[in-house]
Amino acid sequence: MKEIRKIGILSLAKIFGLIMAVIGLVLGIFVGFAMFFIASFLGTENNFSPYFGTSLGISGFLIMPLVFGLLGFLFGTLTAFIYNVLASWIGGVKIELSENEK
Repeated sequence: MKEIRKIGILSLAKIFGLIMAVIGLVLGIFVGFAMFFIASFLGTENNFSPYFGTSLGISGFLIMPLVFGLLGFLFGTLTAFIYNVLASWIGGVKIELSENEK
């Protein structure tokens, strides 16, 4: 048995940030297309600019990955910090590793 006693805070924060940015990109694509689709039904009769849906769609593509990535980085930092504090008090996660025989 091996024990994970400490996690590198910046290391985990970068991984969380990248994972969440990818998730934000995927969700942003769906939100962007949904906004394009909804805007096609709004038209200009309802006092909406014809570019309203387009701007919302593009912001879904651009802003969601940035926001998700930033939040992932912040939560990764917080998670690693809390893990390190708790692991120093009660011990870390125990895992069993094996050698690959080829």
